[in-house]
Amino acid sequence: MEQNFKRCLDFTLALEGHPTDDARDPGGPTALGITQATLSTWRGHAVTREDVFALTKAEAMEIYHASYWLATWCDAMPAGLDMLMFDMAVNPPGAPPLRLLAAQTGIVLPWRARGHRQPGSWSAQLAFLAGQCMPGVIVGLCEQRATLYRSRPGFPAYGRGWLNRVEAVQRRSMHIWVTNGTAIPDPAGSVA
Repeated sequence: MEQNFKRCLDFTLALEGHPTDDARDPGGPTALGITQATLSTWRGHAVTREDVFALTKAEAMEIYHASYWLATWCDAMPAGLDMLMFDMAVNPPGAPPLRLLAAQTGIVLPWRARGHRQPGSWSAQLAFLAGQCMPGVIVGLCEQRATLYRSRPGFPAYGRGWLNRVEAVQRRSMHIWVTNGTAIPDPAGSVA
């Protein structure tokens, strides 16, 4: 749901927002969750470490909206699933979120190479998705995500944080689904 973008972004930024340049992290210099490679692609030229650390929240929001939210069709997802799909796009364990969703639900999503959106049978697919047991879809996707994280080479260093993130995003996604995207405070807190 498009109206959930800011809410989902705020939650993800709470997990991603701290500047880092950890030699063990293949993402390299990162600020507001945006890596040096992502910022270079966005700007259309190579950027420096200093450019990454000077990234503004406004530009980061533009990147998140275009390159993650819209590219993963979160604007058309049911409340709750949009949160999970967005976070999975931002911090991927290896497989594209749309591919994991298709495997979990049997949905055939209208996408092409490089994530470009295309018109087509999207309304029929959304109708099919709306008939799914959304808590089951959310839990199943989170289980797939945790399994993928466990298979990553960085798991010994980052695994605890990754699995905590999966649990936090699952709780938040379920909360958004239950409240149908309305701004009811989450009694479990914003971030685990």
